[in-house]
Amino acid sequence: MSTSLNAFRSGLYEEHLEEISFLYTQTRFLREGEQPWQRAVNFEHRLEMHLDALVVGGTFALNVCRRRALDGDAGELFGAVSLYCRQEQPALMAAVLKQIDPADEAQMTAVATALKYEMPQSWVTFVEQALTRGDHRLVPLLASACGYRRIDCGAALLAALKRSEQPPIELVQALGRLHKRDAEADLKALLARDLPALQSEVLLALLQLGDGSALNAHYLVAQQHDWPHLALALGGDAGACNVLMPNPASGRVSRSSLLALGLLGVPSTLRHLYECLAIPPLAEPAAQAMNWITGADLYEEAYVPAAVDEDELFPKELKAWRQYKEAPKAADGRPFGSGQRKLSTAPADWKQWFAANLQRFDAQLRYRRGIPLGPQQLVSDLAAPTTDNLLRHWSALELAIRYRYEQPFETDMPVAAQVRAIQAMNRWLAADARAFVPGAWYFDGRLMKQEPS
Repeated sequence: MSTSLNAFRSGLYEEHLEEISFLYTQTRFLREGEQPWQRAVNFEHRLEMHLDALVVGGTFALNVCRRRALDGDAGELFGAVSLYCRQEQPALMAAVLKQIDPADEAQMTAVATALKYEMPQSWVTFVEQALTRGDHRLVPLLASACGYRRIDCGAALLAALKRSEQPPIELVQALGRLHKRDAEADLKALLARDLPALQSEVLLALLQLGDGSALNAHYLVAQQHDWPHLALALGGDAGACNVLMPNPASGRVSRSSLLALGLLGVPSTLRHLYECLAIPPLAEPAAQAMNWITGADLYEEAYVPAAVDEDELFPKELKAWRQYKEAPKAADGRPFGSGQRKLSTAPADWKQWFAANLQRFDAQLRYRRGIPLGPQQLVSDLAAPTTDNLLRHWSALELAIRYRYEQPFETDMPVAAQVRAIQAMNRWLAADARAFVPGAWYFDGRLMKQEPS
């Protein structure tokens, strides 16, 4: 009888772990996709109930998680690590860290995600010891969690940075999030590396530390390379507009330069963005940037054909596809696909909108969605269900860089945590952010001397 009862209980917790795996996948898809950011809340609520069941399960649940942690799928690993965090089981956590395969991206992501959401403050010593041991496999996981949770392991992170020949991006991001000003010299040294993704994150980290000198030194670099563009958008002055507006015929205009102009929000750049509509590879980012500045919302319904999977085709369809690139068609004669709401890239649509609305814009101000840009508008964008994930992520960074808002906010936080963070932002707006002039240029909480041209 006892054996049967134990088997039943073990099976019950295995089912909870399987449900957690499914819900982990669903919530990640919803957070990373184009859906409204609140859409994941019901899945998150269900995930929380299954995690609670494991917590209540005590030793039985821990034993199931120990067996399934690395033998199951990534979602089960996420559930097991989440339980270890909630039950404060550093020995079990250490076993996972010792055995995890750094080449398995799904496993690494699952552990990093669980640590970001669940790692207890009481594990500071455990994390510092793990970082100090110098196992380079663990640095991205632990640094990501420390930065995300704002757990102050800054000394250990800085030591890891000094040891690293090529530090992981997660380590650089954590030092920026934790405002470790004593990391400035080591971070600046990394700018000499020919590693664009790393260099871009280093500039962003330095801006979060309140150091704009490195960015000022890279205005000329940004004329030849894309990697400084985002930093120019989030911490640069009016001069950044000229850097980001080469002649469209020069071949040096890029998606990153256009989106950066959209973030800067200067009305005088709209002509350059409009001209880029005529260049097919640049039309969509140009329209996106113009919409970020103006809030025109010139959307249209577009039919997007589905990707062709040869394994799903009948022999006749496969022959037509391979010989003539003719995709299978639905009953209405169109290739299978779906309607999508997309910003218009038609110059005539934008020209008509500009003729009716451009006089509303003051050339001396910055704008976001047609409103003079300040912290109030950034928080509004973070709260709006229609704001795309990319703009929400960059808006949160801009709050930190330009207005020195230091409380944590991440676009992949659970919905309830994002709601609480936005409520805290609104309290900050009411108490401390009234002095910021909408449309003016700021960096590190101070008015910049430069004025837009």
